[in-house]
Order: sequence, then C-alpha cells, then structure tokens
Amino acid sequence: MHHSSRRTSLRRLGTALAALVALVSLSGCVPLPTSGHGATSIPGQNPAAEKQLLASVNGLRAAHHERALALHTNLVQKARYWALWMAAGNCGRTSSGAFAICHSSLAGGIHVHWTILEENVGAASPRTNVAGVAHAFAVSKPHLANILNPKITYVGIGVAYHGNTIFVAEEFMAT
Repeated sequence: MHHSSRRTSLRRLGTALAALVALVSLSGCVPLPTSGHGATSIPGQNPAAEKQLLASVNGLRAAHHERALALHTNLVQKARYWALWMAAGNCGRTSSGAFAICHSSLAGGIHVHWTILEENVGAASPRTNVAGVAHAFAVSKPHLANILNPKITYVGIGVAYHGNTIFVAEEFMAT
C-alpha cells in the first residue's frame, strides 16, 4: 500500500473512532462487550485479584455484622469493563501524567432490575498492590459506606492494568 493511501485509511479509521467515542460519551452510558452467556472475555482481567478484593469486601462486612455480598454476572461484566476503561486512559490524566480514575454512569450497562447502585473505583502501584487498594477503600468513609450499606446484596469486581498500575472497579447493587 502506498504511504498516502495508508495515511488516508488511517485518517478515516481515526475519524470513525472519534465519532464512536463521541457517541458513547454523549449517550451517558458505556457499551459493554459480551460473549454470549453473560460472561466476559476482557484481556488483562485477573480473577485472583478480583477474588482477593471480594474477600476484603466480605471480610469488612462480616466485621461489621453485615451479610456477605454475592457476585452478580452483570455487575462483574460492568466492573471489568470499567476497570479496563480506566486502564486505557479514558478518564484523562493526573497532574503527574498518570492515567486518572473516574466513575461510570451507574446505570450504564446494568440490564437487570435494581433499586440502588453504588460504585468504588481506585488505582494503585505497583500492579500487585491489591491489598493497598482494598485498604484505601476500607479507610475512606465514602468507599466504606458503599461496602457496608446493609441494603446492598450484590457486587461485581473488575481489575485491569496499565504498566505498573492496577485499576479497580467495584459495582454494588440492591434489587
């Protein structure tokens, strides 16, 4: 392929991607990829880290005499997607140039009946610092309030990485 036609093709692709990003931004919700049976196949997910964060959430709830939260497939799907969204740099950058974290549109991507939706998002370095994210949620009043809300019955947890940083999304729901 000639350089000028390759540049034209790349410009067209860039224009199409920009239009798609604008459409998603204006829609107020995030499209979520699915793989048929409610499961996700998002690259970079870490089930071991997600299990560690779930154990932390339910450990905190037990310590405060609240029942354990059950995983919900729709919430796991959204949490994994949102963690990946943040790890891809879609929330902008911090003053130091690192990828920022941001909250999703809470109802975006939720396809089941709900009465309450809440969300915790966080990031930490190094990428193995799952305990650091869990601790940060535990010592933050707003994050802890989401974890301990007695009306919440379901959770979904997602993890993604960029470089040496772990990005986490925890989605909470009451039905």
